Amino acid sequence: MDALYEIGEKDREFVENIKDDTTNKADYLRRKEEEKIKEIANLLVDMQINKLETKIAYLEEYERILWQERKQQEVFQKMMIAERVAIAHKRLELHRQTQP
Repeated sequence: MDALYEIGEKDREFVENIKDDTTNKADYLRRKEEEKIKEIANLLVDMQINKLETKIAYLEEYERILWQERKQQEVFQKMMIAERVAIAHKRLELHRQTQP
């Protein structure tokens, strides 16, 4: 009867070792999978940040162009006002010359 108990004990130890090995392997695989998930999440965050930086750069360039156009319009507006004043001044001179 002792021999049967020893064989059973050896089997029990074998099963415990397999259980421990399997648990260790599962923990290792879980950690690796978590590392992969974190790596992919970081990559996605980096990609989103890159997209936002690109959009911000585009908007800054667009803002710069609009500012330049606004300044150009102000210059044209001042030129038109000066031209209108010159025309009004010319008309006034002509009007004075034609009056007796």
